[in-house]
Amino acid sequence: MQKFSDIEKKYQLRIFSRSIRGYMYVFKPDLQDYMVIRHFNGELKPNFTQVFAEIVERINQWVTSNKLLREHVEVELVREVGEDFIILPYHKSYSTLSAIEQWDEDLIPEELETMRKILRSEIGNPGNEKEKIIEEILVRSLLEPSGKTWFYEKINKFIVSEPRITQEHLEKWSKISNG
Repeated sequence: MQKFSDIEKKYQLRIFSRSIRGYMYVFKPDLQDYMVIRHFNGELKPNFTQVFAEIVERINQWVTSNKLLREHVEVELVREVGEDFIILPYHKSYSTLSAIEQWDEDLIPEELETMRKILRSEIGNPGNEKEKIIEEILVRSLLEPSGKTWFYEKINKFIVSEPRITQEHLEKWSKISNG
């Protein structure tokens, strides 16, 4: 498993964002699209990269298993897991949920309220503790303002490029998995 310092040297990375969750770096690997590295050097602790990727995978499974919700939402999967970092696809968008909250009413995609109604109807009755965590993250990622969820007009879907997972979520998930 690679370390962030190895990738940093290889690609001569520069900081894209100094997030309290962990610094972010944008880079373009050979023959690939741009990617973003989330360095787990902030609130997100390095020994939880595998757990983070597992939660993202389970969120994706939860969304795709819901016939109505998957018509409106896609979750980007982690492309690589390192000792102290993850790599995700990079998207530059001005239609994030944070930005949309500031738009005039007539500019807000009608799909927003449809997606939110579907999600609200599907949450609230988790089958287990992990599903409860998934629902909490989906609420944070789709019902609250987020710079990591954006509307892709070409396919009329909301793309969750990085679910709003907290260190507390990671620790609870890990405890359940190892408990």
